[in-house]
Amino acid sequence: MNIPNEYISKTEDVADQVIRRGKHVLPTVARLCLIATFLEDGIRMWVQWSEQREYMNMSWGCGYFLATVFVLVNLVGQIGGCVMVLARYRVTIACGVLFFIVVLQVIRRGKHVLPTVARLCLIATFLEDGIRMWVQWSEQREYMNMSWGCGYFLATVFVLVNLVGQIGGCVMVLARYRVTIACGVLFFIVVLQTIAYSILWDLQFLLRNLALIGALLLVVAESRVEGRSLFAGVPSLGENKPKNWMQLAGRVLLAFMFITLIRFEVSFLQILQDIVGSILMVLVTIGYKTKLSALILVALLTS
Repeated sequence: MNIPNEYISKTEDVADQVIRRGKHVLPTVARLCLIATFLEDGIRMWVQWSEQREYMNMSWGCGYFLATVFVLVNLVGQIGGCVMVLARYRVTIACGVLFFIVVLQVIRRGKHVLPTVARLCLIATFLEDGIRMWVQWSEQREYMNMSWGCGYFLATVFVLVNLVGQIGGCVMVLARYRVTIACGVLFFIVVLQTIAYSILWDLQFLLRNLALIGALLLVVAESRVEGRSLFAGVPSLGENKPKNWMQLAGRVLLAFMFITLIRFEVSFLQILQDIVGSILMVLVTIGYKTKLSALILVALLTS
């Protein structure tokens, strides 16, 4: 069916008139369309307040307080962010708030992925070091040969063991395949590097390695209580005391990593951050309000 050209021309003229007369309104309409999903979800949080809070409490078992905080943050963040965008007031900050809401929504809907993410965070140092062994193969081999005078053969073996041991161990942990053996391999790598790099005489690196051992203990404990624990290292009730002791030892050792991050600077904000971070780390270590303390600590360290 062919449409006459005159009708097409008239339609184009009408569209041109609408655009010309409404050009001052179109940017606002465009922004409204872009943020319509946030606005709708914010309104839904208000209308379905009880249902949303009940859903969060049932899904995460976090208690009504945290569930209420989640719904309130989503409500205020989304509606407030949308109003700021439409009013063109601090648009960058508003988009940052809405981005944070997206992250919360991803966490909310991705709780089955969080154990894998937790394991990835715990073994990230091993993964990074293994990749560095591959990228800086020659430099690492040269360093070992110069430091120990062991010859290129032993230096090559050292770098190869670190490369294969760390990357292979990390893959096994992420794949949940023989996690105990994988952590044993990574533990051997920690001991090997402690001796090879003379870390025993460097307090900061020694604390870092102790924290890595704590991370491995948490990974082993998480793999054994997987069915009852959502986050790696979060205390869980049970009759198996070795698992609980393993979690406790892992958290205590992992706290050493935070000690290396403390900076003694004469600054009010830095002192406040050190004090608040230390309190949260103690709460995580002793297992009191672990989920809430850990989430706040993550937000503090990444801010």
